[in-house]
Amino acid sequence: MPKKSQFSIEFAILTAFMFLIFVAFTAVITSKVVESKENERLKIAEDIAALAKNEIDLATITSDGYARNFQLPVRISGNSYTVQIIDNRELVVRYLDKEHVSFLQENICGDIYIPNNEIDKKNGVVCANSNLDQVQCQNAQTLNLCDNLDNEFLPGTKCCCCERYGLCC
Repeated sequence: MPKKSQFSIEFAILTAFMFLIFVAFTAVITSKVVESKENERLKIAEDIAALAKNEIDLATITSDGYARNFQLPVRISGNSYTVQIIDNRELVVRYLDKEHVSFLQENICGDIYIPNNEIDKKNGVVCANSNLDQVQCQNAQTLNLCDNLDNEFLPGTKCCCCERYGLCC
């Protein structure tokens, strides 16, 4: 009988050891899959930022009078995202739980929207989606509406008026 009990104990130890190996293997595979998904989400955020940044960079290196409309996708893989320019220097993309920040070469007035965008360059200043002309900026200053431009009209509009025409500063 000792042989049967020894075999049973060895079998139980071997089974437990194999189970631990299986659990460890499953944990490693799961962590790699999770890491891969996180990297994919970060890459998507980087790609979206690159789309917008390329348009901004193109506008900065061109001469005055440049104007272009461009679009960003509404959703990526069925998920929404946000894009914004912060302090006229940072392009921030948030996709799911990932955030990507790109620093812009020059100050850019305005903001980026989903999906339609208009970017132009006048008087050496690049404005995104906040393209008031000099007359409109002058009217805003005359009517004391400068402080409300960014809140009620479009973010960055006051910056464009100030940088381009010296109005609403």
